[in-house]
Parts: sequence; structure tokens; C-alpha cells
Amino acid sequence: MKKLSITLVFITLLSLPLSAAIITVDNNPGSVAMFTDTAAAYNSAATDDIILVAGSTSNYSNINSYKRLTWIGVGYFLGPNGIPGLNTNPAKFNITFKNDSTNGNSSGSTYIGIQGAINSDASANNLTIDKCRSGGFNWRFDGSVTITRCYIENVVQLFAANSSISNCIVSDLRLEVANTTADYCNVVSKVSNVASSSISNTIFQVTNAGNWDGNASFSYCLNIGAGFLPDGGGNINNVLLAQVLVASGSSDGYYQLSEGSLAAGAGLNMSDMGAFGGSSPYVLSGVPGIPRITRFSVPSTATGLTALEFEVEAESFAE
Repeated sequence: MKKLSITLVFITLLSLPLSAAIITVDNNPGSVAMFTDTAAAYNSAATDDIILVAGSTSNYSNINSYKRLTWIGVGYFLGPNGIPGLNTNPAKFNITFKNDSTNGNSSGSTYIGIQGAINSDASANNLTIDKCRSGGFNWRFDGSVTITRCYIENVVQLFAANSSISNCIVSDLRLEVANTTADYCNVVSKVSNVASSSISNTIFQVTNAGNWDGNASFSYCLNIGAGFLPDGGGNINNVLLAQVLVASGSSDGYYQLSEGSLAAGAGLNMSDMGAFGGSSPYVLSGVPGIPRITRFSVPSTATGLTALEFEVEAESFAE
């Protein structure tokens, strides 16, 4: 059976601007995509185009983006979470969002379901990063950004006011300027922040005092194994891991709330704390909200006298 990439996946089902072109990228053997590398796809793209990138065992070319584009990958941890599909590899490459008067402006770009380093210039603003994984790289945003439902096992730094991160699993969270926010996150090893930044509905596993920089405003947060949170404000200190998280399973499934969790209903307006709480919860594996082909069957032979018949099965995921 031939593996099918996302290049043929239900393009007509996407709710996209009528003027946008859809560009497909797949470097797997036998690909029928428009391009086999992200660099060529980027060079062909115009402002507001959509680039779909298939999962692969090999990395794609890194990108310096001077265009406002939408990039969509396939997610990560697909195998460990039992996500159905013919290709369970992530789409991996690094990107830096840029802006200058000569080459163009990537402000307003959207980036979904891709694994790798993400950075931005100070003048590249209003970025949307959703359902991505850092995959061993640090993320640094000098321009304004909204980060949602990501798995960041490294450092993420927000250097622009009015930036936010929510429903993310983060190893090292750094709110570097005032008027930045973190909401409904899991922070695993370190947090640093400044006055006039705010953190809410977040579960911390920070137990080393040297890794806790508590200048922000904290509300409806929980600290496992330590008591660094300020009293009041709905905060909870010094609880056991087993009282809060499943703490088993896949890398991101680990952070789901355990049965009877102290974080369940303990957030603002009785919401659940952590990445799986709130109105836009974390999605396991960061699977984009487009259908994934789970079975594709084509007969081995066909004649000119009969039509070619094939069967396709797909499964859709939360937006």
C-alpha cells in the first residue's frame, strides 16, 4: 500500500481565504506533492498562502520567513499517543519570522503542528503559534506572539508586551517584559518573570528555589512538591504529584489530570488548572484540526475498460 501524504488530504474541507493558494510539501519517496522541500515551497508562496508539510523521517530546510503565511504540519508524538494515520512522523524544521523594508514582513503569520526551533525579530508581530513542539530547541520571540497548545521541552522567552502563552506544557517559562501572560499551562522545571506580568490557572512542578523567580502576579496556580506560590488568590502549595497528574503514558499524556486531582475545578470559575483546562485545552500530539487519512486502498491493477476504484478512510480532530 502506498503511503499518502497530507498533500491530498481534504484540501476542499479547509476554511481558507478564497485568494489563498495551497502549497504542498512532502519529501517521502513516491510523493505527489508540489514540492519536496520547504525552501522551494516558501519561494513559490505569495502573501496569505497556506503551506501543508507532510511528516518525514528527515528534516526539511530551515526558513527565514519574510512573508505572512500559514504553515500546517501534522503534529508530534503521533505513534506514542496512538494517533491513526499512514504517516506518524512529525514535520521538522526551524523557522525565524522576519521583517524588513527590503525583503518583506512575516507579521500575522500562523504556524501549526510543526516541530523545531521558532524565533522572531522584534518587528515581526502578531504571530500565532499553535500545537507545535520545540523538539530540543529554545524559542525566542522578540515580537508579539500568541502561543497556544504547544509542547515546549526547552526554554520559551517572550520579549514583547501583549504576548501570551496558554494551554502549553513548558519546561522553562520566561516572561521577560511587563504585560505578558501565561494561562492554563504546566511548567516543569523553571519560571522567571517580571513585575506586571501575570500567570494564572497553571500547574508548577518547580521544586528548586533557584529556578523560581516569582515577580509576576499569580492566581489560581498550584505548586507540586514546593511552596513558592503566594498565599491567597486561589493558589495551592505543597501537594504531591499523584494528587494532581496522571504522571504516566506518553510524553504529553503524562500531564493529564489524575482521577480526583486537586487541580480539577480549582481554576478560575471552577475550571481545571493546567494545559488541559480552560476553553481551548491542549490537544494530545498537537494534531491540526484537519482530517488525517487512516487507510488508503488501491487495486494493484486496472484496465482501460474499467474505472479505477479506491477506498479512503479518514478521521478528523479538534480544531
